[in-house]
Amino acid sequence: MEQTISRLDKVGLTYASELFCDDIGSQLHRLYGIYALARHLKIAYIHSPLRKVNDQGLGSLEGIQSDFDFVELANKIFQIPSDIVLPSGGRVHTTMETTIDFLSAVRSQAAYDEHFHLIRLGNPLSIINHKPELWNFVEEVFPFNKVRNNAFVKIGIRVNGADFFAAKPEQVLSNGYFVQVAMRVTRVLKKHQLPFICELFSDISSESMRRASLDDPRFLKMRPEIFSLHDFEQVPCLKKVINSNPMAVLKSLASADILIMNPSSLSYVGGLLNQTGVVIAPPSIPSKLSRWMNCDEDLEAKIEDCCQTWKRAREFIPSRFFSSTSVNTTSRLKNLALTYDNDSLMDGAGSQLCRIYGIYALARQLNVSYYHSPLKRIGYQGVISLEKNEEDCELPKRYNEKFHIPSDVEVPPDANVTKFVFAHKRILSYLMEEARQQPHKFFLVKLSSASAMVGNTPLAWESARALSPFKKGSKKQNSSLFRIAIHVRWGDLPIGYSKRLLPNQYYIDVATKVIAMLERFNIPYVCELYTELSPQPFTVTPDHYGIEGRLEAPMVLDPESYHLADFEELPHLKKFINGDPIETLEKLATADVLVMSRSAFSYLGALFNQTGTAVYCPFEYPPMPGWLQWNPLPLFEEQLEEYCRKWSCQRHFISSK
Repeated sequence: MEQTISRLDKVGLTYASELFCDDIGSQLHRLYGIYALARHLKIAYIHSPLRKVNDQGLGSLEGIQSDFDFVELANKIFQIPSDIVLPSGGRVHTTMETTIDFLSAVRSQAAYDEHFHLIRLGNPLSIINHKPELWNFVEEVFPFNKVRNNAFVKIGIRVNGADFFAAKPEQVLSNGYFVQVAMRVTRVLKKHQLPFICELFSDISSESMRRASLDDPRFLKMRPEIFSLHDFEQVPCLKKVINSNPMAVLKSLASADILIMNPSSLSYVGGLLNQTGVVIAPPSIPSKLSRWMNCDEDLEAKIEDCCQTWKRAREFIPSRFFSSTSVNTTSRLKNLALTYDNDSLMDGAGSQLCRIYGIYALARQLNVSYYHSPLKRIGYQGVISLEKNEEDCELPKRYNEKFHIPSDVEVPPDANVTKFVFAHKRILSYLMEEARQQPHKFFLVKLSSASAMVGNTPLAWESARALSPFKKGSKKQNSSLFRIAIHVRWGDLPIGYSKRLLPNQYYIDVATKVIAMLERFNIPYVCELYTELSPQPFTVTPDHYGIEGRLEAPMVLDPESYHLADFEELPHLKKFINGDPIETLEKLATADVLVMSRSAFSYLGALFNQTGTAVYCPFEYPPMPGWLQWNPLPLFEEQLEEYCRKWSCQRHFISSK
């Protein structure tokens, strides 16, 4: 018997992504609206990825964060599964906006002919804004794995950015509004003795934007002096997150326990995707969800009710979670252990070690056991090894000797072993419950990476940071000479990772600012440049050791293309080219200031630096407390001045003794 096609499968709704190329928040707002509308009308949803995002955040506009594939990453994170495979042929209806009557007419037409009808819609909000209950369908396609940190209440505050102020000044809320709401919320949390952190997300233009605003009217309203983040200094436990990647901001908003929104689309999508927290919507926002709160007289009472839930949740958190040094081993789940799957991703040592320490951090965060699996093979071993096309079989052994983490348990031969590429909250929760119910059975979970659960959680990384093999108090760390370590990641990055390369001028600008501040405090210094560079051009083929499928045709790596001579303008410069990697890591981890690159090797050096600080460049791992960020420049200079002042006082104290 021939199967008949249902009406659901004869009409499809998709996003006409070529019609809009604006910011990520606005495009996701429309994309999720189209999904919700398809569910409401009971027609098939067919996913169309974003084609272009013109506004990638102020950091991208200023050229600091513009060299990574923003659209590709967005499509990977926010992919919604299609209901059906798009049939060939059929009829296509493309429209910027639509009405229920038009959609109903297409459905009726499809019921009486043999064609498939695809509706390509640009903006569904004219319908959705009048039916806010439709947004509930979005809960089915939540893109983030939220791991609630019951150790403290996370308050996310999304305030007006410079670009939002320039584009939509009539929707801008005063800083006083956000401060008032935050103060009302934190007073209730203090009353219940609940620890909390306030994360302030905003975009502020830097000195380069200030200069551009003098000549270009587009930037006139984006000048940094019109913003005053000092208004927020009265908010307790405040952490400023400035000019961050919009997708990282969106993830933070979606996972906040309390979200204080502004009227932007990015904020709206953050509130939409926040399924477990309290969302406080501003008065001017359209199409409010029923579960969102208003900033009215009853706000305190509503937060009071939530506090009871948070208090109960906190009772299940081990005491060691509140301190990076104390570990409650008595309550640790001993028959389930996390370990690194050292047979899966065998790339560079920095990347693998970051994954190993991330898995250790996740084990501590979940209070389960950790079992150490050492490096088995290192793919990329430096540009000299790449040029020779040789593998150093002793290099993994040397790394394993230096970076050994003691295991909590021994794994029995009959252990139940499961492998996952990424850590997933639901799967791990299920396995943990299985382990509790079967205490005589051992579960070993092999992970390739834990970044999905600890990637943007600095608190989780503190436990790994405490394992630094480069101890405090060495002669290098007590030197009276201030060491500026500049790690420039070159090597194999042009082969498949070119978007992680930073311009030489970035490193020079950062180092120059640091030098100017040191000279102001009369602190003697040295600039140390760490990088790797082949002595002459050479050809890399797809068969070279460590390439792992990144090349389809031979490629020439020419050292002249890196322009090493650019760094000669830095005073007191010492170059360390193609040095021993473990010795280089120690020098990075003992520097007074480490200027980082977009590199796991660089991140590892900064993570293990227990006495200095680092200048962080946005990357896949989170900045740790106390690190500096180049943007916005005024904040960078303020934090650098405070750090240099403390360093100078400490040096004088030691010399006086």
